[in-house]
Amino acid sequence: MFGSKIQREYKDVILQIKGGQRRDPQPDPAHSIEKDGTAMLRSEHRVVWGDFTRFGEIVDTLLRHGPWSIEETNKVEFGFDGPDYGRHYRLWYNHQLAGTLQVGVADLMLATEGHGARAYVDLAFPQLIPEPEVRDLLRTISFMFLKAEDGTIMRANADMEVVTIMTRHLWEVVREPEFVHSLQCQFEGTYEHFSGYLQSRTLPPDVAPFDFKFDPGQ
Repeated sequence: MFGSKIQREYKDVILQIKGGQRRDPQPDPAHSIEKDGTAMLRSEHRVVWGDFTRFGEIVDTLLRHGPWSIEETNKVEFGFDGPDYGRHYRLWYNHQLAGTLQVGVADLMLATEGHGARAYVDLAFPQLIPEPEVRDLLRTISFMFLKAEDGTIMRANADMEVVTIMTRHLWEVVREPEFVHSLQCQFEGTYEHFSGYLQSRTLPPDVAPFDFKFDPGQ
């Protein structure tokens, strides 16, 4: 399946992927977006920070039947195009740390419409992970940032975005198969669909992100 060099260097990772058990997340979120100061904070930072308070909990719930878990850390500062603020998460595959996720304000044009957020995903070794599991993680995150539309359209948009990301990654793996390649990608949008989760007090016990329909009476 993998070259002998990769088998040797990533032996423990491969064993954890193949035979490990899902890890219960241990979130440690920062108590405030002002943790590292307020000099560069804008009103949009505060909006996204507040709106995404339950993001880690909700995404982890949606992924709970598989190997992925997500936990928030206490970091609040990062930079997409410069100093910025938002929420940081670790992505675990079973008990193996497999990547990170950052959520912050979208680009200025989108953010000034009132609601706009951007997620930056960094996976360390996706080619070692079964394709359906990588696809499930990325589709779930993608769906959170979509504009609320007909479910069929939203599903098609998420699928196309994820297929494009994974195809580009596959190209690099095929081009240099002797290396383990990381994968970086971004999702950006008005997160209208995610807002429905935030307004719902509870999630149905077996909800999937593509099937969830927000009921204001919940």
